[in-house]
Amino acid sequence: MDGMEVLNGPPVQPLEDATALLDDPTALQAAIERDGYLFVRSLVPRDCVARLRRLVLEHAQSVSWLDPNAPIEQARGRRGVRVGDYQAADWLALQASAQTSEELWDVGDAPAVHRVLTMTFDRPSFLYLGMNTCRVVSPHPELAARPHQDAHYVRTLGDFVTVWVPLGDCPTELGPLAVWPGSHRRGLRPHHGVGIVDGGVDLDEQPLWHTADFAIGDALVLTQHVIHCSLPNSSDQTLRLSVDLRYGFRSADAN
Repeated sequence: MDGMEVLNGPPVQPLEDATALLDDPTALQAAIERDGYLFVRSLVPRDCVARLRRLVLEHAQSVSWLDPNAPIEQARGRRGVRVGDYQAADWLALQASAQTSEELWDVGDAPAVHRVLTMTFDRPSFLYLGMNTCRVVSPHPELAARPHQDAHYVRTLGDFVTVWVPLGDCPTELGPLAVWPGSHRRGLRPHHGVGIVDGGVDLDEQPLWHTADFAIGDALVLTQHVIHCSLPNSSDQTLRLSVDLRYGFRSADAN
């Protein structure tokens, strides 16, 4: 299954919005246990997201990913340039520069994010160093992330969650993430291939995908076993920018 088949299967449903639950730890815990994810509007300060977006766009400009005739803020890709190969030198250079940047840590260490994670999992959370990924995806359907579980690819962290944050407004045409609610309950499943673009989870039934039109500041919390993918970027030239943030947990009685 690839990203295009997500759109060709059953209709994609809207994500359950957990924003109204943010003062109710019991409700948050019930939602994550039921669905394997939380979708929260306006969780991350928009100015922090905008600064990280700018950092990524400046890198994109420096390596000629952007259309030189468009303002940098539009994130218009250079026509014909394929961006999203996770082994490309320019993409790896972006990861190296972003990992310890103030801009990434301002997003990942936002107090509101830690508050939600701590309430949901009943333990203090922390952002992992060196395990976070900025993603840039051009309008090439074959670059959509195939259905997968993060636990298959991230083997060294033990108990962790991922928080996906789009770096700017991300309507469905730009290729946001889609989640299969409840798919975490069977634990880790077999995967095939290499990576999230060329491989993925072995599916024995038709997933029921849920997604949303994301706005800047929105966040999607993913447990390590919930199956998710990305929709294809079907825009004309706009690059999809996002960041995957990995969090671990301290014991509840840790100082």
